[in-house]
Amino acid sequence: MKRLKKKKWSASDKFILILMILAAVYFSGVEVLAIYSDTIHAVCQDYVFEKASGLTKSYDNETNKTKVIAGWVAENIKWGELPHCKSAFWVSAKNGSVPCRTLDAGCGACGEKSELISAMLNSIGIEAVRIDASPCWGHAWNEARINNEWTLFDATGDTVQNFGTTRQKFAENHTLCNYTAYWPNGTSFDVTEKYKPSL
Repeated sequence: MKRLKKKKWSASDKFILILMILAAVYFSGVEVLAIYSDTIHAVCQDYVFEKASGLTKSYDNETNKTKVIAGWVAENIKWGELPHCKSAFWVSAKNGSVPCRTLDAGCGACGEKSELISAMLNSIGIEAVRIDASPCWGHAWNEARINNEWTLFDATGDTVQNFGTTRQKFAENHTLCNYTAYWPNGTSFDVTEKYKPSL
């Protein structure tokens, strides 16, 4: 009897398989409330990395890679808020699945889009954070460390805006806000003073 060759599963293959299984469970009337598995988190990381590395493979510097990823998210992830942005698979924001839910649904608000950008950039070795402004603004954007300098940009609309704008210029109409930076793993730190205008 001839033996079949063992198939090597890519992250996309694993994603599709798990998506089909969970979609079958979800649509059969069983409500899936959360996905907490480390396996799911690893598949999500692979999925994000494959997308990011595929988009940037022909670019050789951090600036171009950052612009390509930010531009792709701005153009391809439509603006929308939950519950309108539904993903049959990534139903939970737990364990770092927000970037995968956003990719799968094809839409997200500024927080989801900026979290996806941060995850994609970090997956290819470019440090990036999501910045949130609260309570006065309710907006999120990104900063990426490009050539050892933190570069601000906002790709949460349909285009990339304010690439390289100073923090103070970007926030000049929102001086009463508190600004917090978030790494993809959820670790956060206060950056309010960096956004305040110099006196």
